Amino acid sequence: MEHVMNKSEFIDLVAERAKMTKKAAADVVDAIFDTTSGAIASAMGSHGRLSIPGFGRFSTRKRAARKGRNPRTGAAVDIPERTTLAFAPGKRIKETVGGAAQPARARKTSAGGTKAGVKAGGTKAKANTGTKAAGRGKASTTRASKSAK
Repeated sequence: MEHVMNKSEFIDLVAERAKMTKKAAADVVDAIFDTTSGAIASAMGSHGRLSIPGFGRFSTRKRAARKGRNPRTGAAVDIPERTTLAFAPGKRIKETVGGAAQPARARKTSAGGTKAGVKAGGTKAKANTGTKAAGRGKASTTRASKSAK
């Protein structure tokens, strides 16, 4: 199971990175993230959007009223319109968390040059996924791992 950082661990991390006391870091974390009086909640309440370049964008979205069903009784239920909070991560945080996107690899041509997925006519070539080879490789790996046991 993956460890989930809790609020006190996050406060410790902020205190360490900002070189401040844990009390001051706790005040900063609460000033930003408190659900009723924090900066994010205030910005969302007054503006409906908050953009922090590189980190991400918070926005509100309206969910239309709809019909639903009570799973226990099967009776139709009216679900009212609701405003929800959405978060879209920024490019830099995606790269930090998930790793940077890898550039397309150049492949050798028969003429000895390199080609980065473009045909001679200037159109993109279809990517070779190597499905058959990957399938065979997987099967042989599976057989090898079974025989090793």
